[in-house]
Amino acid sequence: MNLQLIFWIGLISSICYVFGQTDENRCLKANAKSCGECIQAGPNCGWCTNSTFLQEGMPTSARCDDLEALKKRGCHPDDIENPRGSKVIKKNKNVTNRSKGTAEKLQPEDITQIQPQQLVLQLRSGEPQTFTLKFKRAEDYPIDLYYLMDLSYSMKDDLENVKSLGTDLMNEMRRITSDFRIGLTYGIQQAVAPLITVTFLRLPCRYISVGSLIGWRNVTRLLVFSTDAGFHFAGDGKLGGIVLPNDGQCHLENDVYTMSHYYDYPSIAHLVQKLSENNIQTIFAVTEEFQPVYKELKNLIPKSAVGTLSANSSNVIQLIIDAYNVMCLLYFFRLTVGPLWFTYKSKCNNMPLECITYSLKIKIVHSFVSSPSLFDSVTCYFTLFSFYVIALLESFFRCNEGRVGRHCECSTDEVNSEDMDAYCRKENSSEICSNNGECVCGQCVCRKRDNANEIYSGKFCECDNFNCDRSNGLICGGNGVCKCRVCECNPNYTGSACDCSLDTSACEASNGQICNGRGICECGVCKCTDPKFQGQTCEMCQTCLGVCAEHNEQNCTSPFSYKNVLSLTDKGEVFNELVGKQRIS
Repeated sequence: MNLQLIFWIGLISSICYVFGQTDENRCLKANAKSCGECIQAGPNCGWCTNSTFLQEGMPTSARCDDLEALKKRGCHPDDIENPRGSKVIKKNKNVTNRSKGTAEKLQPEDITQIQPQQLVLQLRSGEPQTFTLKFKRAEDYPIDLYYLMDLSYSMKDDLENVKSLGTDLMNEMRRITSDFRIGLTYGIQQAVAPLITVTFLRLPCRYISVGSLIGWRNVTRLLVFSTDAGFHFAGDGKLGGIVLPNDGQCHLENDVYTMSHYYDYPSIAHLVQKLSENNIQTIFAVTEEFQPVYKELKNLIPKSAVGTLSANSSNVIQLIIDAYNVMCLLYFFRLTVGPLWFTYKSKCNNMPLECITYSLKIKIVHSFVSSPSLFDSVTCYFTLFSFYVIALLESFFRCNEGRVGRHCECSTDEVNSEDMDAYCRKENSSEICSNNGECVCGQCVCRKRDNANEIYSGKFCECDNFNCDRSNGLICGGNGVCKCRVCECNPNYTGSACDCSLDTSACEASNGQICNGRGICECGVCKCTDPKFQGQTCEMCQTCLGVCAEHNEQNCTSPFSYKNVLSLTDKGEVFNELVGKQRIS
């Protein structure tokens, strides 16, 4: 019984010891060379700022250890750097509580639907921060609707019904909001054979990019496109000899798009980008025949809907109302603040227009690769994140008048959209930020990739570190660094994929010469330039004069052994004969 008790006590003690050493081992195994690297190894890792704390022969990484272990090893508590994360609410305006029909009329910029609006987080690797986010959909929120109609001949009967669309649609939409504006226009393709057909991808791009010209306000924006035909996209312009990529600009003169003969159709990705930039929700009102086509397009365009248009467009109003109601049920919750892990829980009463409360937990999931100059041995740095929480719900975030940019950081008084885009394009190129980023206030902000180790860079996001030549399945053969799609090889390596070694030791012949002086050493392998010589180091020559003479009896200096060979003659006589000086090898 006593032996069993001793056994269990020993086992439990061992387990406790192992778990107690986990954080300590994690800190030591991080092999941290600075405080900044140390605190990213784990939440309980600390850095001793007193360099004399190390005993002679101990590495610098020994200054990073578990907090208690550092104290036991003699580091004074005042010398231990161990910064913790924090959160500070910078802007916390209450959500707007306003009912439809009240006398209070607020401007869109005065309506608040998310709280808090700005939150600054200090995040330490592995240590989460939790905060509460409230969202309340604003009742009676203003809406701008732009109705774009295909005016081809097959839509002639639909036009008669659309003539009364404005008044009827206005009456229906007033049930949703008292602040509603509608615009009506038509679209028909420029006569460039053989492309004389209306297409969605070109027409809306005009009206998406010309918000100030057609009167878009900073409110909920709906673009309704009705047609009984399909659409063209990038590449189709080649049929009419148009090859220049679409630049996404307006090019309107007297309400007419003037570049149909010059620029190709935009791509679907380009259209999605412009819709997102201008925060426009799209409703496709199409006939039954083209439902499958536009449903596939809807899957590629966020915040869009598809409805079936009757033969004469008599149901278009109800179609718009139904599609809008469906889109209003969708809230796009997106966090875009770097390589973070986050979870959230929502609490709601399942009542329309009730406030929803989210509880969010955010933490850094891995260490950041930073310039070594950011860290030193005295001061501990860790990553600061400052972001606008209001941007998390993209459907309801819009810049105030006179401000543009992803976070409303640009002033339209200082620079216009075309000027900004011009600064983000390389010379003789129509691609903005090389299609690898977005233009913010005239500067490219490169897109992040799912793999945090793969990075776009450069003034125009034209560079990356993952599209270099490979060897043996490795970027730059594992012997260099990929910079702007070109390998920079480590010392003693060269080649486009750094797969050519400059080490000549394998080419050294027995006489000490490289390739016996009969060839050149390329990538550690001899290439014999003298055709008579061959072999790994160009020392073999089968036809050279004097090769046989080197092995005659006079030139033999190696010791020889002799033996008697017994030979039988035809007559059966046996005799002893000493046979030539035969060397036994």
